Amino acid sequence: MRKEIPVPSVAEFRKSVDDLGKNRNSLIIKTLYLTASRSNEFLTKLCPSDVGVTRALGKLVTCELKDLVVPNIQYKNKAKYIAELNSKRWFGRSRPSEDLLKILLLKIPVLKQRRNKKEPEKIKPQKFKMVAIPCEPDFEPWTIDLLKWISKHEMKLCFDLTRQSVLKIVKSRLGYHPHHLRHIRVTHLVNNYKFTGEQVSLVTGWAMSSGFGFLGQRVSGRVNIYLHSQWTNYIEKLLIPLDFVKKDMITLNPAVAV
Repeated sequence: MRKEIPVPSVAEFRKSVDDLGKNRNSLIIKTLYLTASRSNEFLTKLCPSDVGVTRALGKLVTCELKDLVVPNIQYKNKAKYIAELNSKRWFGRSRPSEDLLKILLLKIPVLKQRRNKKEPEKIKPQKFKMVAIPCEPDFEPWTIDLLKWISKHEMKLCFDLTRQSVLKIVKSRLGYHPHHLRHIRVTHLVNNYKFTGEQVSLVTGWAMSSGFGFLGQRVSGRVNIYLHSQWTNYIEKLLIPLDFVKKDMITLNPAVAV
């Protein structure tokens, strides 16, 4: 059943999460939001009722740091940023130069896959999406929290929990269903960062036609065959100081379909 949920502004949502403090529960919320992912894509456990119905794919998540060349980029907190990154050699990387920005690149398994109607018993290969997040607090301060968890957990960004456990955590802390975090993120990306249907699909793992459909744009299903974009297609749209984004210069949609 589809229903509408209110979408908080970027400032309201971020404050509600920051008020939870820096702990595992808040990190789960940050991870699901920043990657616009389903909870099982980061979890490693299944409860008995889920066995045979769904999967826990967290162990398949892989993490990498990339150096992105961005000439003349302005860092308001550059000294603090470099000091934070240099406190540990994340993934063995050295400090960034003036024209380099570090990007956390996550390869995330996509839980939902369409079955082949002609051969429903045939097992499809696992699909993945690539999500890029800036490692710079002016643009995305929560990335540092993700990096700290990864460095302390065998270089993995996954949680040894069940779907029901995460549901209780998110519901009790924020009042949302975990899946709502995915739609809140997409709404923020579209309204505040001007993401296109193509770029929304890259972050969510949707088919391209679904990404365009989210924006009310009808395209041929064949766009999935011919359109093969990568994270580099949208990363520079995320390089906006968060203070500016929080001002919510445009009006957010009052609700988003789930």
